[in-house]
Amino acid sequence: MYLQKRISPFRELQCTIQSNYTQKQQSQVLSVLFLIILGEEDINDSNYASSRPYIYPDQIDKQHISQKMLLENYKIHSTAYRDYIREQENLFGQEATDADWNFYEFPDEFFEDEMVIWIDPLDGTKGFTEGHFHHITSMIGVTVKNRPRIGIIHKPFYNEQYDQGRTYFGTPECGLFIKEKFSKQVRRIQRVTPLIPFPTDDAVDDNDYKMWVCGSFNENQSVMNDIISALKPINVAKVAGSGNKIIYILDQKADCYLNLVPGFKYWDMCASEALIQAKMGIVTDAYKRPLKYDHTTNNYTIKNGIIVAKNKKVYDVCMQRVQDALGTDISALHQQISREIQEKKLQQQMQQSNDHFQKVIKIEKAKDRLNEFT
Repeated sequence: MYLQKRISPFRELQCTIQSNYTQKQQSQVLSVLFLIILGEEDINDSNYASSRPYIYPDQIDKQHISQKMLLENYKIHSTAYRDYIREQENLFGQEATDADWNFYEFPDEFFEDEMVIWIDPLDGTKGFTEGHFHHITSMIGVTVKNRPRIGIIHKPFYNEQYDQGRTYFGTPECGLFIKEKFSKQVRRIQRVTPLIPFPTDDAVDDNDYKMWVCGSFNENQSVMNDIISALKPINVAKVAGSGNKIIYILDQKADCYLNLVPGFKYWDMCASEALIQAKMGIVTDAYKRPLKYDHTTNNYTIKNGIIVAKNKKVYDVCMQRVQDALGTDISALHQQISREIQEKKLQQQMQQSNDHFQKVIKIEKAKDRLNEFT
């Protein structure tokens, strides 16, 4: 977990320890049932070898789960979900046959090693270290055959008063649910509530639609700033943490989120994409392709950008506005950003090599001066 240099060493250590403990807890529970669990933190780090989970699987109280959620909601959700899948096919340019449905739906059968659990134990660490606890989330995503099937995002501090927490849970087939948790001082009925899908917004018009964008202007990414401006937003929500940004969209506080800068990890997006799909939203890369979560790759990095929109109409408006304002499409802009990042890395490497070379020269000169005296 990498933090900016201005963060105090104590804050950094505190953040890393909490993240590691959280992941160890989640991994311990899930490893009883599942083979492949991958997360942001290295829980085998010798510095944390003595840490133990807060609770073990056999200690979990299952009696309080009294609501029938998934199966009941699946029956209500299934027809609308089929229409949503057809829309996905059109977006991805694919004609799916009956044999292809496993790409979109939870397969009835699969091998154990085709299921992977992706954990981000503490997302939004920058805000956490600065005392903004309402920025943080904990995320667990489940993929089967490289596609997200289940998503859980827990936001322990849903508001800035820190007296309410909220958990989002869902699957594309069964929809999205939330579970509220209030402080002991607030007496309320606590139950799981299904959320309705995003509106289809058939009346969305490119010229008149007032866009709410999730993200922030970045002084180091001029192209991304141009893209955000091209969307003609009436509001740009500056939200820390990838999970928190997705919650803004799930709560309909924003219409879309775009990030074409390579660097997002699979655990940053797996749970989020499952929940966006559970509410029948759109997630693609910069090339209008579905994201793939392949655990056999080396660094688990999403390299081709992320585009999230609450529905296909908003997605199309975003693409068209960028094309009209900047004279090129999102895929070309992603390539430009990738080139700039690679050039910057190359310059940094060359500078480091040059600094090392200069350091060697200084050492040799110092040795020569020392030899003159001896």
